[in-house]
Amino acid sequence: MNIEKLKNPFIRVIWEDTPTNFTKERLRRTKSYFQKKYNSKNVTVVTKSKSIDGEELKLGLDTNVMDTTYQKKLLKTK
Repeated sequence: MNIEKLKNPFIRVIWEDTPTNFTKERLRRTKSYFQKKYNSKNVTVVTKSKSIDGEELKLGLDTNVMDTTYQKKLLKTK
């Protein structure tokens, strides 16, 4: 398939990294990079958190980051 012949294709980027690297600025730059590279306005960047020490990091809307027990769980050493 020749990508140059496509007009405004739908691009989906899956970015796996540690949560500290997912900033608004980096997401904006990543989206802009792929928009320019493939000449498309239809770019979606999906972020996936990598695991640290075998545990998958999950941070949803129901997670209270101000909860001290949650913070202790993050800092727990083995």
